[in-house]
Amino acid sequence: MTDVQQPLPNIGGVSATRPTDTNKRLSLLVWGDAGTGKTVLAATGPGKKLWYNFDPDGTNSLAGINEDVTVYDLSATDTVLDSFKSETNPLNIKSVMDQFDTFVFDSITNVTDKTLQRGISTNKGATIERPSPAAYATRNALAIRLIKNVMHATTKAKKHVIFIAHEKAPTTDEESGAILFITIALGGQLSANVGIDFSEIWHLYQVDGRSDRRICIRPARKRKPAKTRMFYQSGAPEFDWKFDADDWSDKANHKYRLGTWFEMWNSVNHKIALPGSAEFDKTYKEVFR
Repeated sequence: MTDVQQPLPNIGGVSATRPTDTNKRLSLLVWGDAGTGKTVLAATGPGKKLWYNFDPDGTNSLAGINEDVTVYDLSATDTVLDSFKSETNPLNIKSVMDQFDTFVFDSITNVTDKTLQRGISTNKGATIERPSPAAYATRNALAIRLIKNVMHATTKAKKHVIFIAHEKAPTTDEESGAILFITIALGGQLSANVGIDFSEIWHLYQVDGRSDRRICIRPARKRKPAKTRMFYQSGAPEFDWKFDADDWSDKANHKYRLGTWFEMWNSVNHKIALPGSAEFDKTYKEVFR
């Protein structure tokens, strides 16, 4: 006799379903040192992109590119900080959700600079030289609220989201000077707290003494945090990113675009090999024949 499974009850109005076979969207945090190509990488994201710029020089790399990008330059204003608190409509994102495919925030490091300034100005006794614990708490709370509320809004609408972050100065051994590890420049425990919300955390860096750029998709060479659900690794958890930012029309760039990787990942319904590998090239030909 076969047991008949009884229907599962709703929880908070939500029904139980089978896992989906497709990856509905990309949620990426990319971090690295200045000039490594973080802005260019984000600009290759899927579809039309809305860019929330908090970095005074953040959009310089976007000048003249052949991409569908619209920019809100918020680098010189602090009036938007209160909108971070809105659970459903941070930065008025709900009103433009249908017009864009990917939402880019450049950078979360500059955002935390602004939220720390808010903490200093609203907590008695805090100064730039000696921010108080309350000022740091304000910084952390506002930054985390922005990320979580943007994630909530974009997840519900099935839109892609990319946050850019800068690299913190390396932590070194006091005696030998050897680099112990390199991480995101967010301050305190923010790098650990915000990483939970992303499916992808990649580190972009330039190879010492070379012009080559590499993307770490798992902690490697003392760089952390990093994680991925898009790629699987059979060797080193990093790969050369060979996008030519000087010639956006170069057909060879197509293999090194975020939008291309997402399309491949979504097409095959499982993790894909790292770009540059024979297995990646095989999948690429199958998807884009």
